[in-house]
Amino acid sequence: MPKTISQSQRLYLKHLSESQVNCIHHDLKVYNQMYHYSYRRCYDDTFYNVKIGKGFQKKLKARYGTSDYMPLSVISDVKAKIKTSIQIQKFHEKRVTREHGNIQNKYKKVEKQYRQFKKVHNSLISISQGNSDKLHIFKGCGFSYTKHNTCIVDEKEMNLYLFEELYIKVMMKRLNHRLKMLLWKMNRKKQEIANYKKHPKQICFGSCRLFKAQYTKEEYINNHQKWKEDYHHQRNKQMIIQGRRQGKYGNNLFKYELDSNTMMYRGIKETIY
Repeated sequence: MPKTISQSQRLYLKHLSESQVNCIHHDLKVYNQMYHYSYRRCYDDTFYNVKIGKGFQKKLKARYGTSDYMPLSVISDVKAKIKTSIQIQKFHEKRVTREHGNIQNKYKKVEKQYRQFKKVHNSLISISQGNSDKLHIFKGCGFSYTKHNTCIVDEKEMNLYLFEELYIKVMMKRLNHRLKMLLWKMNRKKQEIANYKKHPKQICFGSCRLFKAQYTKEEYINNHQKWKEDYHHQRNKQMIIQGRRQGKYGNNLFKYELDSNTMMYRGIKETIY
């Protein structure tokens, strides 16, 4: 890979004229309004079959009174954002499905251990009733049975009654609790999978935290107008312009002039260099 050197120079509003600053503020507001409207329309078109029809770019151009460049940038970015949300949803669905399978395997393993200890418990009951003299033992049980009707657990020898009360019943209770916890986890993962199969949630422009703050923060509860101003500022404070494949030295709104080494911004009211 060849080494690439990139340089950037910040441009502040104080270095621009008043007309250029007003143009940028106006473009920010119009661009974000167009972006929010286009996102809702494209979201409904993708998931609810509410067709936007042909010529959506021309409709945006006529609705907001802009050139062709701004609607092109907005529509391209909105479609990419919806496509990304779909891919993220599928990724999380696969992840949760894999986690559900792992929990299901653990559940089967613990359930098998519980059945084995249940058989040991039933054999102890049969021995105490005199119906049998053979104790059920399985591989990896953690205890051994002697000829003197005693069991050895952790190098401690105990009679069958203590063995049943202090070891078998304790293990059965522990495994039963483990099964209930795993079952709860499995049901929770199933619910998550069902949620991920639904449509992805719409984006809350301006952040969900700030939107909920109108009901939770005291400064906004007592002064709704202040919240409205802060929320609109958060929604319209920036615009991120997507790259353009056809643009060799720029995108839909910006273009770099090689001859004069200047960056050109195609605004609605005027062009800024």
